[in-house]
Amino acid sequence: MNLPMPGLVITGPNGKDTLRLEEGLGGGAFGIVFRATDTTNGRSYAVKFPQCAIFGGAPELSAFFNEVEAAKQIRHPNVVSVLHTEVNQPNQSPYLVMEYLPGGTLKKRLDGVKAAGKQLAADAVRQIAESLIDGMAAINAKMLHRDLKPDNILLDGDTPKIADFGLSKLVGAATRTSTFKGGQHVLYMAPEGWKGDKNEIQLDMYALGIVLYEVAALKYPYKIPADSNGLRDMHLFQAAPPLTSLRPDLPTSFCHVVTRLMEKSPRARFAQWTEVKDAVVRAFTPAAGATAKHSPIISSMVNTIGALHDVHSKRQLEEDARVAQQGDWRKLNEFQADKLMEEIKAAVEGFNHSSPLAQIQFSARGGSKGDFTLPFGGPLRIKFFDVQPVLKLKRGVARYAALVVDMDGAGLNFLLFRSDEDDLYGRWVPVRINISAIVDPRKMPPRPQPFGFEAGEIKEIGRAEGAMHIYTLDWPEGSCGEAFLQAAHQTMQRRNQGNGRR
Repeated sequence: MNLPMPGLVITGPNGKDTLRLEEGLGGGAFGIVFRATDTTNGRSYAVKFPQCAIFGGAPELSAFFNEVEAAKQIRHPNVVSVLHTEVNQPNQSPYLVMEYLPGGTLKKRLDGVKAAGKQLAADAVRQIAESLIDGMAAINAKMLHRDLKPDNILLDGDTPKIADFGLSKLVGAATRTSTFKGGQHVLYMAPEGWKGDKNEIQLDMYALGIVLYEVAALKYPYKIPADSNGLRDMHLFQAAPPLTSLRPDLPTSFCHVVTRLMEKSPRARFAQWTEVKDAVVRAFTPAAGATAKHSPIISSMVNTIGALHDVHSKRQLEEDARVAQQGDWRKLNEFQADKLMEEIKAAVEGFNHSSPLAQIQFSARGGSKGDFTLPFGGPLRIKFFDVQPVLKLKRGVARYAALVVDMDGAGLNFLLFRSDEDDLYGRWVPVRINISAIVDPRKMPPRPQPFGFEAGEIKEIGRAEGAMHIYTLDWPEGSCGEAFLQAAHQTMQRRNQGNGRR
């Protein structure tokens, strides 16, 4: 067996005995990498020799190289190209040949910036983020990477390129009889990886979220424990410090994209890489020529509010897990009610910060619940209640709801949707109710629009969805905080116009 060492001549992309191994570039538990020179044209390549012992046997090694063959099909400016593989040469260790990038790793660059007491400029953060998103989209079209980390991201000048498909798993592996499972670096392994759940592209999204957090903050987001059980709990239960507090110069909505990528539940992350890319582009692109639908004060507030996305603390996540085992939906609902109130209060705080003329006041009414008093508009009350019977709609199942209502009866509902029984936390979705144009107004009691339903009426939402009905449903886009501010604005407008009850 010819052991890999400088001077060894091997087969390369241009034919037999055309690559000469030069100096070693690094190595680890997975294998060792050399720079190699093509004897026909002088071009440099990177050659990786996997440690055969980690595969367990010939079948696993063969499955691994089958997946490397799939990696050879990926050609993208932000992905390191796999150009050639050799598995069955006599007296030769298996290896794969990749393009050579002398610029070092992203980790080395981040360490250098941190050592200099600096940080990456916002434009550099954006360029790295968009490049890595594009690269991961190309990879996930064929396979899961499963080992994304700054050490596996190489630099071609300022362009990052994702490397090391050694621990990847084909997305279409369900059609195969044997697939190399591999393993993921413990500092970047998503909660579902620790729990042994099904792995999908959201596994790689979680790892990218941690990488982008490190790119922006120059620090790992979690407090690293010493033992493996602690590492598991770190990913399942530990909250990362808000990126907005570490990089206030970055767009708030970009920080929220990173937070969403790092969500504990795969369902709470993005569904596709195109959604991630669009969110990042929007975050760094100033709104131009947009027509404001609100007063200048409201519009200013809406433009400053990003998609608020809370990350649970370790204590709360542990409590959620315990509650979930007991099937205690009520406590989960109460927790989500607090979360909605925090989002609304954050939106109100942003409005108050933008308004020098008048403020929205909050009056506590037990816990985080309470009433909001509008300038020149009176109170907006928020009520929470169980949905009985449960609503089964296209967006999911709703067992819990909130009503925002002003003195005239106008307002909206928030429904807590869960996609199925395993979706413990769910998501709040705003909905506004209007009276259908087909209804004779003389046969309906006067009611300001839009409005929300009380607990006894909420079943009408199920009847109105997808059918001609006396009520129509309006599902506002944007965050729950924005929907609340829109309701507040409508109340103030109606009262200022003298159309509401005094």
